[in-house]
Amino acid sequence: MPADVGSPGGLADLQRAMVRAVHGDRQAFASVTAAIDDDGLGANKRLFLHLNTITHALTGVLRQAYPATAGLLGAERFETLARGFLRAAPPQRAELSAYGAGFDRFLVAEGALAEPLAAVARLDWAVQEAYFAADAEPLTAAALAAIPEERQAALGFALVPSARLLPLPAALAWRRWVAFADRGVVAIAEAPGRPDSGPAPVPAAALVWRRPDLTVAARPLSVGELVCLAALAAGESLLDAAAGAEATAEFDLAALLTDGLAGGLFDAAPPGGP
Repeated sequence: MPADVGSPGGLADLQRAMVRAVHGDRQAFASVTAAIDDDGLGANKRLFLHLNTITHALTGVLRQAYPATAGLLGAERFETLARGFLRAAPPQRAELSAYGAGFDRFLVAEGALAEPLAAVARLDWAVQEAYFAADAEPLTAAALAAIPEERQAALGFALVPSARLLPLPAALAWRRWVAFADRGVVAIAEAPGRPDSGPAPVPAAALVWRRPDLTVAARPLSVGELVCLAALAAGESLLDAAAGAEATAEFDLAALLTDGLAGGLFDAAPPGGP
């Protein structure tokens, strides 16, 4: 029986049911098929076309946003989980770039990933967020040099809006993410000032941000680097942030600043700036 779209709420109710149906709601699917004229192509087949199109498209969006997670889980397992995520958390905004937030928590709840490997999904999403974050004019070494030296320590050195600091529960999370990350999307670098030979320090966190050339970059952080950058992100001055970090091992403020200025990590108009 066709829907009575002329009745109060008829069309709106059908449209809401349609949205639920194409996101995998079986009860809504049945109610929509009952409301569609069976003219030529059957109602079930018509709705399945929409369902399959939406599912395929959003699974692709999720796979693009979580490339390392997809590689870690395997294609078949990832697709099954992506379909489950669509049913559990359908899109709430008309922005494909926003779809996928919370997928890491879904994977943990489903038992698909446990810590420390759930951090792989969080790193993937940090790259997605960094790429689509608001623009900002980065602070350059030349601009910093123009500020009197006695004023530099009191500057805020705020991070650009795209910057993300992600604590790592174990080095394994970083290694697995590096192994499966899409190098065409993110540039992965080592921390500055570290020797090419010898064992790499265990990373305490990861830094993800978008460079001025619009590429997303990621690199591991030592405990000291994390303490310093987290303090700067919270609005502390460079002097105070460095003082807190220098109490930890493996902290080189000059190397961190050099790397950050070269990569466009700091906002050109930080709190407390000129």
